[in-house]
Amino acid sequence: MLYASVGIAANNNKNDVIYVQNLLNKYQDAIADNNVMPLNPDGVCGKKTIAAIMGFQAKVVGFARPDGKVEPGGKSIKTLEKRTGNYSQTPLGANVGVKVVSSAVTSPAQQKTATIVPIATTSTDPRQLKSRNDIARVYGAISEDKKWARQGEFLAGYSIPTAIQSHKDYRWVNVYSPKKNKVTLVYCHKAMHSFLDKALNNLLARGLLVELKEFGGCHAIRATRGTSNWSAHSWALALDLNMTGNGLGQKPSLSSEFVQCFTDAGFGWGGYYSRQDGMHFTLAGFDMPRSQK
Repeated sequence: MLYASVGIAANNNKNDVIYVQNLLNKYQDAIADNNVMPLNPDGVCGKKTIAAIMGFQAKVVGFARPDGKVEPGGKSIKTLEKRTGNYSQTPLGANVGVKVVSSAVTSPAQQKTATIVPIATTSTDPRQLKSRNDIARVYGAISEDKKWARQGEFLAGYSIPTAIQSHKDYRWVNVYSPKKNKVTLVYCHKAMHSFLDKALNNLLARGLLVELKEFGGCHAIRATRGTSNWSAHSWALALDLNMTGNGLGQKPSLSSEFVQCFTDAGFGWGGYYSRQDGMHFTLAGFDMPRSQK
């Protein structure tokens, strides 16, 4: 039982910290940060423990703005206490998918809870998954309460490489941050990490970092605008970039060289849709423009 708060600006009593550290270790597969997990349950609330709390709040609890604090009776501790048993040192294999028994799981309009059954799949490359049902089978269905069944296995923070963060031309800011902070971490599908790394390094190598200006989000469980189908954002398989001048239905203002840094890395670009969406870059096969499929 948690008697006092643990984390940022908290009481951090030794026994409470140990209790939270042990609970966090049970979610190692969900937090999926090898630089932090597993924690040493020493009763000291240091940087790693706080990072684990914030990772847990973002990836498991679903906080848009993790506060890094676990309080008695709060949502974080209630969620932490749900998992029993020991933690797993090894996250579940990426070749294990899910079978969606309910056919309604890919439509927000219908919103029925799916029954999930593990199955094997031959491909986890999201570009090869050509329908929302393919995505749901492999990565997890979405239930009526807008929960992505297996997001703990696949949603993880991608850290912007130091060489890019420290570059004089790096100006990428999160427009939803009150202080308009530079982007240092992007919570996205694990499958996106290598593609995003390649795209950013393309920008660096081609002298185009200065054109990367606005980050409008990645993971958001919602319908594609104007439809009743789950967006690729629902599985964190799409990014919105440089929204100003690149809105849905607008003629995109992005340079072709900038776009190519992402398409060369494997992304599909919304500027190639019949209804142009210049801010949108995707890795979901069902979401790829026809010209790139």
